[in-house]
Amino acid sequence: MSGTAQINDAAVEPRNRSWWDLPTRIACLVGAAGLIYRAALIALGVPPTNSDEATMGLAALHISRGEDFPVFFYGQSYMGTIEAYLAAPMFWLFGPSTVALRLPMLLCYLVFVVGMFALSRLIVGPWPAVVTIAVLALGSDRVIKNQLIAAGGYPEISPGAVWLILLAALLGVGVLRPRRWILTLWGAVAGLLFWTHWLILPYLAAAAAVLFLALRRSRGQGRGRPAWVLLGFIVGAAPLLWHDLTSPLAESSLAVFLGQSDPGDAASVAARMSGGVLFGIPMGVGVCSPGRCEPWQVAWAIPYLALLAAAGVLAVRGIRRSDSDQFRNVVRLALVLAAVVSIVAYARSSAAAATPVESARYLSPLLISTPVVLWPLWRLTARLVAADDSRWRRRRRWAAVVPSAALLSTMAVATFGLMLHVPTVRAVEARRDLLAAHLVQTGVSEVYADYWTCNRLTFATRERVRCAVLNDDLTPGLDRYLPNRQAVASADRPAYVAPTHHALDDRLRAWLAGAGLSHQVTTVGDHHVYLPDQPHTRPTSP
Repeated sequence: MSGTAQINDAAVEPRNRSWWDLPTRIACLVGAAGLIYRAALIALGVPPTNSDEATMGLAALHISRGEDFPVFFYGQSYMGTIEAYLAAPMFWLFGPSTVALRLPMLLCYLVFVVGMFALSRLIVGPWPAVVTIAVLALGSDRVIKNQLIAAGGYPEISPGAVWLILLAALLGVGVLRPRRWILTLWGAVAGLLFWTHWLILPYLAAAAAVLFLALRRSRGQGRGRPAWVLLGFIVGAAPLLWHDLTSPLAESSLAVFLGQSDPGDAASVAARMSGGVLFGIPMGVGVCSPGRCEPWQVAWAIPYLALLAAAGVLAVRGIRRSDSDQFRNVVRLALVLAAVVSIVAYARSSAAAATPVESARYLSPLLISTPVVLWPLWRLTARLVAADDSRWRRRRRWAAVVPSAALLSTMAVATFGLMLHVPTVRAVEARRDLLAAHLVQTGVSEVYADYWTCNRLTFATRERVRCAVLNDDLTPGLDRYLPNRQAVASADRPAYVAPTHHALDDRLRAWLAGAGLSHQVTTVGDHHVYLPDQPHTRPTSP
């Protein structure tokens, strides 16, 4: 057998080989370390929560009380509320809190890691799967936010997509048979992802393509098989489908998606490429420090793209050979194409140039393609090890191993950077918690505040304090939960909360002085609390 054939067959595990071997045991230890790391961060209040996560917390609170059963994230007709429904039982058991809200996200990470190990082992081999789990166990600031903050969609879409691809791949290689319950379950998970967040569409399409080819390969295919997938999809996506069928076209999810996908004209192509590709990829996959990306970290975008391209070429060649590894190459190519589509779609958006640090969350699904990005390095290593002895053999081996070690080291540095940032985050969160406690203790129940304070304040006080949003110019802001706006608007003497050294704080002082309203001012943490002494109407821009 030729050296090339040996390399091709190396990625294909014998079916009688036990999965509970040394690579699996090491992967379990590494994965457990990643899980413990994230559990510790949740216990410490890291990453910091925000009003978007608090909005999901309010939805979970309302579900747990039986008061409301929202289909979408409050204030919009897209982004499903699976996180709220997962958190509602946690609220019943432990009471409403950010920790209880994030516990299901920790479970989603566990599901993600298990699925990624099984998928990686299937398509690239056991030891490359261990390295993949090591990459996923590390967690930079951006990656941890994507995985643990329950702000709508990000923590659960990647685990769901991984298992869809894995099930389709297992059907394709003959490990599973296309039974009705498997196909219905596959469709139901796909429907749930479709309801939750359309960011996962490239990987959902990849999973569907793999499933379609797997069903074509299976013997004795019945005509009803696609129907079971469709039935499951309709059940999983039922909340979204019902909303869109019973709502005006302008309020449908599709209309919102098309509006959100409009690239706009604000940013140049160069700015989008820089923010969406050169900066976005390193930030999105977890090699950057908290809130920034150093030049040596940004440089990882180039080898990432090169490895992605190499993986695509290798997969296409493997498909053309029609060897025993053909279907695994189909799965590899699907993961490559899904990553490419995700990057292109993100780079088209103006957000890639305008807010690259926060908007890099749109590239969170790229972690699903980790095994195929690393695959060319393992192919190169296998070729060099199989090569004839020579004076350069050892150096060539290092040339293949060093990139993987360098990537892990870079991600470890980013992870360590987040750990060093923990005391700062805890101090900021403690000051924000003081604000909620102060308002409850002083009997303030209705306030106006900025967007990033409002729902966080309402959730932190379990709705004992209702908050409505003011923009910096004192005009009404985005109130995601309209009953709160109505409650504050009907109050005779609402308070006003503004971050110190903020434009809203300056406007409020100017308005109070101009209106001649006597008031008390209290500094609580990083905020000023203005409490007028007499009834008044809502402020307008001076």
